Amino acid sequence: MLNEVIIMGRLTADPVLQSTDKGVPYCKFILANEGEFFKEGGERPVNFIFMTAWRGTAEFICRNFVKGKLMIAEGSLRVASYTSKDNELKFISNVEVARAYFAGDKKSTVKSDEAYDEEEETINKGIEDFNLEEYEEILLGEDVPF
Repeated sequence: MLNEVIIMGRLTADPVLQSTDKGVPYCKFILANEGEFFKEGGERPVNFIFMTAWRGTAEFICRNFVKGKLMIAEGSLRVASYTSKDNELKFISNVEVARAYFAGDKKSTVKSDEAYDEEEETINKGIEDFNLEEYEEILLGEDVPF
């Protein structure tokens, strides 16, 4: 059966590397994921997703991610059940992370007008310096392989 989860969110705390009794490394953490639709009042609902990573993936996450860092996690959904103290059957969902990716920085990556002006100036300079005559023979040739 298909069971694939891809989710992007920010870590709610620094992940901590732990080990099982047999020495297998793992970490548990929570990703905060903003919903797609706005609630009344203009706020997006936030989902808190429980995540678990094992072995090399856990080591990678603990080495490279901290609280607030944006992550894309890919894995599968796991659902476990247990009986509470009140003798009620409870369920808990967890994403078992197979791969984790960097998705950006906590700080804004929006460029300022000055940065856009500098980038545009650099592009325009490159266009001015471009000499089409150097490529004319290739462009006019009939032996183009595509």
